[in-house]
Amino acid sequence: MYYSPTIVQLAGFASNSTALALSLITSGLNAVGSIVSMAFVDRVGRRRLMIISMFGIIICLVALATMFYEASDHSPPVSSVESLHFGRNATCTSFLRASQPSNWNCMTCLKASSECGFCANGDSKYWALYIISYSPGMGTAPWIVNSEIYPLRYRGMGGGIAAVSNWVSNLIVSETFLTLTEAVGSAGTFLLFAGFSAIGLIAIYFLVPETKGLAFEEVERMLAKGFKPRLFCMSNDDDDDDDDDDKK
Repeated sequence: MYYSPTIVQLAGFASNSTALALSLITSGLNAVGSIVSMAFVDRVGRRRLMIISMFGIIICLVALATMFYEASDHSPPVSSVESLHFGRNATCTSFLRASQPSNWNCMTCLKASSECGFCANGDSKYWALYIISYSPGMGTAPWIVNSEIYPLRYRGMGGGIAAVSNWVSNLIVSETFLTLTEAVGSAGTFLLFAGFSAIGLIAIYFLVPETKGLAFEEVERMLAKGFKPRLFCMSNDDDDDDDDDDKK
């Protein structure tokens, strides 16, 4: 979200106003996704919503990485002909001042200046799909689980630690994104994020129980008995079976 205009420009939308307008659309999708989450989180379940969301996030990040790689690998090279001899339609005037212009393509040109370039612009639909995947699930469900899962005596501390962890991770991503795009390229950056998202998916599967429809006491009792991961949800039937066994 922080670098939506930059990502849009890296995809080929050189105009600052166009990039800003498209980034506002993604912000709107984020808001709509949060409203959708309110309607479905109690029907679908928190855990299931997060798992589905993470699958969508990973697929979109891999698609973005693939698109940026293809755009960089197959884009026409920037040369002095395009950069010098077309007047107002010159593609990359920054090319003329480059120290190693032989390695430049349209992606390099866009990184140097927002006033040039002719890269593929297909990233907008993948970026929108990413927001659609993220917002209803990972954008809201973790905060809901965070408010339900802690025992009463640890609720304040647990919520505080979760908030600090969230903003520290936000700081790391915002501070390293542009550096990563320079070091490993746009494709490598999104592929790296996809890898971290896959780790997050594994963590959700093994560590996050379903808290839908459970009172605080039931959540605490469920965690005390031990959480057994299932594909989509923590089976509350297991708890019911255990309770029946206890009654017998």
